[in-house]
Amino acid sequence: MRNNKLLASVDLPSQSEVQDRLLHTLGMSDRPMRPSEIYGLLADQFGLSAVQRAARRRDRDEPAWNNRVQFARRRLVDSGDIDNSHRGIWVLTPQGRATELRKRRTREAAYELADQLGL
Repeated sequence: MRNNKLLASVDLPSQSEVQDRLLHTLGMSDRPMRPSEIYGLLADQFGLSAVQRAARRRDRDEPAWNNRVQFARRRLVDSGDIDNSHRGIWVLTPQGRATELRKRRTREAAYELADQLGL
């Protein structure tokens, strides 16, 4: 976890960690999701404390955590992995589903190899 200049003095997961987890969460969902449910779900997955969830940005009165997730979403939209055609609805594109599946298979292969090596 790292601290960002724009965030209140609280550590949050890195942007890339949030992006990967968002991609995975949307990939495992059988339906489009709303931002309000994703913020809490990802926070739970990362084990964020109430302080981390409530921390405000220094430059704007908004939760730093929500902003971190929104920025991860923006990057996934820009890369073509999240559909941006419906406001307030987050869903993967076919490309995003393929990206998530590839990453999931890579993780599973890494876990299997580590298990075989006794790590």
